[in-house]
Amino acid sequence: MPGEGSAISEYYGFRTVTGFVMFRSGPWKYVYHSLSRGVELYNMNTDALELRNLAKEAGNETISSSLHSAMCRGLAEHPDRTERRCRAEFVDMRVNPGVVPL
Repeated sequence: MPGEGSAISEYYGFRTVTGFVMFRSGPWKYVYHSLSRGVELYNMNTDALELRNLAKEAGNETISSSLHSAMCRGLAEHPDRTERRCRAEFVDMRVNPGVVPL
C-alpha cells in the first residue's frame, strides 16, 4: 500500500491502447503505461495542468525510479503482468461468452 499522503490508481479497460497506473506522492505525479513502458512525471506544485513531462529530462531519473518502485510496492502485481492478464481475460470472455473470470 502506498504511504500516507500517496494515492494510486490503475486502469486496464476495454478499448485502450495500453493500461496505465498513476501514482501520486507529495508534489509528484508518476504515470506508467504498461507494456509500452511509457512514463510521465509531473510536479503538480509547478505544473498542475500536466503540460511538461519531466520524465525524460536530465536529473529526474532518481525520482522516476523511486516513484516506480513505490508504485509497484503498492500494487498486487506488476502493471505489465496485470495488463497481460486483463487482455487474456477479455479475449476469453469474447471466445466464451457468459463466462466471467474470477
